[in-house]
Amino acid sequence: MSTVINNPRGSRDDNSGMGMIVGILLVVVVGVLFVLYVMPMLRNQPAPAPTTTEIQVSLPEVTTPAPDAAPAPAE
Repeated sequence: MSTVINNPRGSRDDNSGMGMIVGILLVVVVGVLFVLYVMPMLRNQPAPAPTTTEIQVSLPEVTTPAPDAAPAPAE
């Protein structure tokens, strides 16, 4: 009878951390671009101009009838 020996596979240590290095470089580049381009745009925004719009509305004249006599007494 023969003995079968199952050797475990080697651990996957072939990852050299290249993904982490690329990720860190990407974060640094995006941060530098943010500081160089976005921050000055946010700082130099002019204050909104006040609105000086005047609205012209013409209303018809309202006439109230003159009271002729005193109101009738309440019963």
